Amino acid sequence: MADLVISGSLAERLQDLAQYEQQPVEAILERLLNSYPLVAAIPEDIDDKAGYLAGLRELRPKLYQKARAYWQQVGNSARLALTEAELDEQFWCIDPEGIPRLKVDRGSVQLPPDPLEVFVNLFADSTVDDASTTARETLAAHYQKRHGRPD
Repeated sequence: MADLVISGSLAERLQDLAQYEQQPVEAILERLLNSYPLVAAIPEDIDDKAGYLAGLRELRPKLYQKARAYWQQVGNSARLALTEAELDEQFWCIDPEGIPRLKVDRGSVQLPPDPLEVFVNLFADSTVDDASTTARETLAAHYQKRHGRPD
């Protein structure tokens, strides 16, 4: 954890607000940061948080534009009326069929497995430890072991 020094009028404003709310300054800052869904949604294993946020800020308007075009096409005026801030909070993904999904859709939509994850799991039980082994040799060894033949 790092310490942050805030000086001047900003520090006074934070202290005044904390006193008014009868909470520690940290609680005020925590509530403020949690009101920004992009900041709250950064996975813990991301080291370059600034780069991650910059990428999200660049990507989200493009996703929202595609989502709005889809909602316009299908006549979904409720979703079409969502503001940028509401989409920041509620947007989930665009599924493989091109349908934009909100977080409320998570329980009702089953996304197909990630092909990269399937590929990686194909080699999970492999004894191959030589990084120079080609994918063709690795696949042949896998199928030889699994089916008794190299094809």
